[in-house]
Amino acid sequence: ISTVLWLLIAVIQVIYFSVIYERFIEDKIRQFVDLCCMSNVSVFLLSERCFGYYIHGRSVHGHSDTNMEEMNMNLKREAENLCSQRGLLPNTDGQTFQISISSKMRQQYDKIHESLTRKHGPVRLLNSSATTFEQSTKAYHTMNKFLSSFIDHVHKETDYIIKDKLLLERILGMEFMEPIEKSIFYNDEGHSFSDILYYGNETTLLIFDITC
Repeated sequence: ISTVLWLLIAVIQVIYFSVIYERFIEDKIRQFVDLCCMSNVSVFLLSERCFGYYIHGRSVHGHSDTNMEEMNMNLKREAENLCSQRGLLPNTDGQTFQISISSKMRQQYDKIHESLTRKHGPVRLLNSSATTFEQSTKAYHTMNKFLSSFIDHVHKETDYIIKDKLLLERILGMEFMEPIEKSIFYNDEGHSFSDILYYGNETTLLIFDITC
């Protein structure tokens, strides 16, 4: 009886949140993407060595350091289509992607990331010093510059393409094309980056509750 009750409650919650709450009240994940854009912050997530997610948060207004009045004016301009759209591609709204990066891209990423760590562990676990801080800051800016230039197609040897997943790829939750020469960005309107958050693991948590 308890298992049936848990399942019934879960089904009611899923229907309520997916059909009513997230459509007519608020969608926290979509709000997070909007926040990234308003803050002029893009997010590059790697859940596996060569697979992850990208949120294109580059502001269409060029900056985010502004007051409330100017921010409100910017939002009005967007609502009235008086400025460019937020999407990574011109004249599109696509901001979220599943990404499959090439081995060359990963190697370059690792090369820069290595400067943030030492042989014996992360910098934060070692004795801090001015030299270490300067090296970490320099590595951070180098990584930020590299990822920004990667998104802007500056490095032809680590370039990428944008495409839609095939129907079968979406059903199976996998990719058929290997990113050999170029990385691949898959349009992801479903905001599947939530799968790596606590927010996106309701099914796993439900199964855990039932089995325990």
